[in-house]
Amino acid sequence: MLDGCFAALMSGPATILRGEWMRWVWDLEKGEDSPVFANHQQAERIIGLMTG
Repeated sequence: MLDGCFAALMSGPATILRGEWMRWVWDLEKGEDSPVFANHQQAERIIGLMTG
């Protein structure tokens, strides 16, 4: 599902900022919930893999 999201973001006509699309990755239903990470390093690693 994440691959499809990235494909849509990259192929769309408008640029969508990370703060806008990432909340829908964490909460597919409402785009409101934030993820819970074990620590800062885990958060950096996961977000880095998605955005790097």
